[in-house]
Amino acid sequence: MKINQMENNAVTLRIELCHIKPTIWRQVRVPLDYTLGDLHTVIQIAMGWQNSHLHMYKYQGELFGMIDEDSPEDLVDEYDVFLEDLFTTKGKKIQYTYDFGDDWEHIVTCQELLHTTEQLPVILKGKNACPPEDCGGEPGYCQLLEVMADPKHPEYESMREWLGGLYDPKLFDLEEANAVLQETMEQLDELYDDFEAGLDGFEDLPVYDALEAPASDQWLELDEQDRILAIEAFHDACEEELPDTKMHSIIHAIVENQLAENLLETHRTLKRLMDEGLDRHNAIHAIGSAVAQHMFELMGNTTKPKEANAKYSKMLNDLTADKWLKT
Repeated sequence: MKINQMENNAVTLRIELCHIKPTIWRQVRVPLDYTLGDLHTVIQIAMGWQNSHLHMYKYQGELFGMIDEDSPEDLVDEYDVFLEDLFTTKGKKIQYTYDFGDDWEHIVTCQELLHTTEQLPVILKGKNACPPEDCGGEPGYCQLLEVMADPKHPEYESMREWLGGLYDPKLFDLEEANAVLQETMEQLDELYDDFEAGLDGFEDLPVYDALEAPASDQWLELDEQDRILAIEAFHDACEEELPDTKMHSIIHAIVENQLAENLLETHRTLKRLMDEGLDRHNAIHAIGSAVAQHMFELMGNTTKPKEANAKYSKMLNDLTADKWLKT
């Protein structure tokens, strides 16, 4: 069979940030059996975002995103929608919005459907740097560029300090972006493979209840895989609808590990959140949101470990039940 007669298994997409000139864009190639949830991870890394805010897709009047208890009733779970069902022909488009405060709108366009044996996902091309997080959307970004272009501007030094140094709006390192993408996907695959390998022993798992603290010594004696499986068993029993149960349980386990290892900041944060009205289960979820952001920054290799750890400590100290419930 000739290659051009084989069934398509990949799609080339152009991701373009709207309302910004010069245009900030990336061209990526991803498997057609990816979900919109998988594509979200690729977009974040390819563009250079930090995955620290909410996001949503819009396609032909329908909304897709991560499902939680505060989601709109008409929101479709992004992990239930596959790219092969959306990008059926060249030219098909979908809108992706990141950070509902800054409202960074992207247009994702199907450029090519193909069959390939290359390692995917991959970033093929791109131009210009991603705007800094929390800079105020398109108007704030334009103001930032104006200030940083003039060292004599009265806000130049304060803006430079906020940025953590100089900002080059033309900088996009394709090789570095692909390295981060590959490392992230490999780590996720390893976590998922380890998780799947332990399913056969599911019936022998220790009983776990997120509302009750497990005995620290007994918890730490368990293999990490058994801890994760026990947490998933708990969520399955609760019949919770989670966008990614595996990753959710991994992050949940990291929080329980910190508590079992008697990390003071984590214990203080848990107690504060419970004093503010969260039950232990949701307090762990709240701390897990900070853990997830911390992991993303470490995998991105854009922040030194000491700086990332300091930022994680600050996130815990600033975390409140009210902030988490509004996220």
